[in-house]
Amino acid sequence: MSEADKRIYFEPGLERTFEFLVHSTSKDVKIEVGGGELSEYITVSRDYIPVNDPNKRFFVTIKFPETAPKPGHHIIGVKAIEVVSEGRAMGTSVNVATHIKADVLYPGKYAEVKFDSATVINNTAFFTIGATNFGLEKINSFKARIDIYNSEGNKVDTTYTNEKKIESDKRETVTAELNVNGYEVGDYRAKAFVFWDNNQTIVEKVFRVGALRINIIDYTKEFIAETINKFEINLQNVWNDAIENVYVIVKINNEELRSATENIAPFGTKLFNVYWDTTKVKPGDYTVEITAHYLDKITMEVGKVKVIEKEVEVKLAEKKFPTFTIVLVAIALLIIIIDIIWMRARKKKEE
Repeated sequence: MSEADKRIYFEPGLERTFEFLVHSTSKDVKIEVGGGELSEYITVSRDYIPVNDPNKRFFVTIKFPETAPKPGHHIIGVKAIEVVSEGRAMGTSVNVATHIKADVLYPGKYAEVKFDSATVINNTAFFTIGATNFGLEKINSFKARIDIYNSEGNKVDTTYTNEKKIESDKRETVTAELNVNGYEVGDYRAKAFVFWDNNQTIVEKVFRVGALRINIIDYTKEFIAETINKFEINLQNVWNDAIENVYVIVKINNEELRSATENIAPFGTKLFNVYWDTTKVKPGDYTVEITAHYLDKITMEVGKVKVIEKEVEVKLAEKKFPTFTIVLVAIALLIIIIDIIWMRARKKKEE
């Protein structure tokens, strides 16, 4: 069906017709329209389109009454269903489905509120709260107080948004900022008390506060002697923003190995690789110093790694025999067995 979603708003006595076109089908098509609570106000021009009909169009008409139906977002489903015949049996398969949105505004004022975002950049938290006035009257005051709670459920801070008006069937957003310098690293819950005229809605959003730091999560701890080994170092960014131009230096056995430079996404992890040539390194334990370099900071970890002996793989030489040779050997063995049996039988007879 052509034309995707359509939308209509309630007005007393409003009548509107939507056109649909069925295409890319090689079968008869059955049309079904369902409108839920609005079904009694809906008519469809036809409910069946034969495959040989060159006109594949049909129309759905909505005629609202003079009094408003139940307020809210109503969905009118429109389906084009292929009719499948198998012998004498008839069946159907859904070809395509779309819908019409029919919105009926609430009398007075009605706000649909959503906590759009809560993000932290550097040491500042940014909050955005949106609201749609799904009522017939203008909302004169839309604002919010946002309380901040830590992971233990204790209130630690409060901030306030700006204030706006919302016209009927319009959407507005209000914003707030909060300095989170000094906050411990972790998740926080922003609980927004949204005031719209004499009404209140509560919405929440979880956000994370980090620290400008990179952690060394893990690294390769066992290597094989007499080869070139990949040395992997896994780093984690615990900052609210991406950290660019990060690299790792590994010091081991009087050698210094440096990785390529990479960026790490906010709260992301990334593997950094260096390569250690152990062709002249004896098996045993070695002290390693790993340093992550980023911005003007470093994170260092000192640990131990092990070099183990290279396994020597011994393979037995495989010797293949032609099939003809195997058959001859089998026949010879069979003849020997028959001779043995015959000689034993002859000996018993002579005794």
